[in-house]
Amino acid sequence: MPPLVTDYSRNFSHSLHHADEKIRSLLSLYSNEAAKGAIYQMSSGGKRIRAYLSLSCSQLLGLDFEYAVTCAAISELLHNASLVHDDIQDRSDTRRDLPSIWKKYGSDIAICSGDLLISAAFASAAMAPSRHTSEIIKHIHSCISETICGQSADLSTRYNKRVTEGDYLGIVSQKTAPLLSLPIELAFIYAGESKFLSSIRSCIVAYSTAYQVYDDIKDADSDGSEGNLNIVNIYSRELSSISALEQAARLAEQSLVKFNILTEHIPFGCGNISKQLPGNAETTKFSSVVKISEPIKGEYKTIFPYSDVGTRSNHV
Repeated sequence: MPPLVTDYSRNFSHSLHHADEKIRSLLSLYSNEAAKGAIYQMSSGGKRIRAYLSLSCSQLLGLDFEYAVTCAAISELLHNASLVHDDIQDRSDTRRDLPSIWKKYGSDIAICSGDLLISAAFASAAMAPSRHTSEIIKHIHSCISETICGQSADLSTRYNKRVTEGDYLGIVSQKTAPLLSLPIELAFIYAGESKFLSSIRSCIVAYSTAYQVYDDIKDADSDGSEGNLNIVNIYSRELSSISALEQAARLAEQSLVKFNILTEHIPFGCGNISKQLPGNAETTKFSSVVKISEPIKGEYKTIFPYSDVGTRSNHV
């Protein structure tokens, strides 16, 4: 592995500022309501988990600063695009304690804003020429396509009582994992280490499964009434309510254990970076991550640190 060229990941706020400036310039080419909506989305907050993953892994892989910032910008743009479109589909009124784009600008403009965010991600890749640019662009398209496939499958399962655990796991791996794995995968592609992409994806699929199952435990009642895909409700067809919750908690625990094992297969120290994902068993004992507590007024409490990093829209 080449030596580290700069210590940019340690000054995260400075590096993130460069990524944000790159994003704003791409979104501001034309003054219109869609651009305003896209900038509004990108300015609404968020923990920038994907930017952190990009910058940290790029540092460990010895990438030039330009490529590190590009990875961060692409990952944040696509993540936020998925949130914009998801809020429209779910009719979610708020995002990060602010009105969602469709609520503020209307659904039509929000769709255009989401599209603009996606387009800006491709432009960001094009502005950082590399011998790997072609592979980067194809990989971005692949991740977007897989996410769309998973989201479409999720939407088609509403009120479908024939969905199995296997169906559920397949949908989660498609709709949640690609855009969370992308920040790490892009850094590896720029570093010429594409042979590790499958190992990275397997690792993040395990984490995504654990996170989504947690979300399902928390939202089992509301999802049941709305007909949304939920592993607890799948288990409840054959188990009691308590047993279904316990079975879901076991699945989440198994997934987190698998995640921590698979991080060891991600080289150059990047597996240690992925262990910093919120709620990971390496930083929090699993008994505090998913815990079915004593019944309180007929309900069950679930504990998951940093629970605000994701929403019912299944985006970590």
